[in-house]
Amino acid sequence: MAMVTVTTFSPAKTADAASNTLQILRTHESDWQRTRSEEVQICGKPAHLTTGTTANSHHDYLEFTYPVGDKFYPIQITTRTPLANVTRYRSDLDTILSGVRISGQ
Repeated sequence: MAMVTVTTFSPAKTADAASNTLQILRTHESDWQRTRSEEVQICGKPAHLTTGTTANSHHDYLEFTYPVGDKFYPIQITTRTPLANVTRYRSDLDTILSGVRISGQ
């Protein structure tokens, strides 16, 4: 089993405030250990990818802010996979995370 979740949080007045919201909302389980943290691009816009594990599961957090009018929406795409299944789903999760596109309607 692997789970992918897309969440949009309440808008903020600045991109920095929206980014701070995302940092606060990452997992803070006592045994969570970050294994990777890097800046990436989504449709030419900056995003942040953080990866880590707990005793039982692997987590990815792809986070970015999306401007709409004079507000910035914090968007977080998360994956959660039991450690025993990471190898089985890793390429699929990488494809999902690297294939994110923004489409305004």
